[in-house]
Amino acid sequence: MTQARKTWLERLAHDLRGPLSPVQTAVFLLRDERTGAEDRAELLDVIDRQTKRLGRMIDEVSDFVRADKGRLLVRQEAVDLDLLLEDIGPRLREMPPEITFEPDARNLVLHGDVVRLGQLMRAVLGFQVSQADAGTPRATVRRLDDGHVQLLRDVACNGDAATMAERLLDDPHPEPGDDGLGLQLMIARAIATAHGGHLTARARGSDVIELDLQLPARPASDA
Repeated sequence: MTQARKTWLERLAHDLRGPLSPVQTAVFLLRDERTGAEDRAELLDVIDRQTKRLGRMIDEVSDFVRADKGRLLVRQEAVDLDLLLEDIGPRLREMPPEITFEPDARNLVLHGDVVRLGQLMRAVLGFQVSQADAGTPRATVRRLDDGHVQLLRDVACNGDAATMAERLLDDPHPEPGDDGLGLQLMIARAIATAHGGHLTARARGSDVIELDLQLPARPASDA
């Protein structure tokens, strides 16, 4: 086990306890007969919000374990790439991505688990290095000659892009910007591999990381 993973496990215990404190406080106040109706409604909102956050963290750990065992995919079907990417924006916590399609990159079909493919696209298109990437997310989609579709996503960082790119897909991200546990890109790479593709990261200059996702695809007319 790498030092980064040991550090992450220590942080995991801390992060999982994070939502519990406001929930316990809310429960304590709800039991107080002096708490008014308006305050009770706000406290219930706190419980709802924090339990959902805790559930997302648990789901992330569950997906990480399933990825390690090669059990991520549930079903196989034809997935329209255009529709899949159009659906991503509203599901991102941050602003929707600005996607540029190169010639012949439209009307392509992927074959796989639509839920996992959506999770993969959200991880790639929504990834940020802390708050460094404050601009509009941008990505480019192109069709390759080898039967794959390629999605390139630039991610701004505060220097030392080469070191970060080396670790990005192998170790938990130490400062996830989604209130998660930093496992999303590791899970995303496993999803790409399970679909016969791959996800890589490389530095472009000192302050930009390029995520490169490639998946087998074919024109809709051939599907």
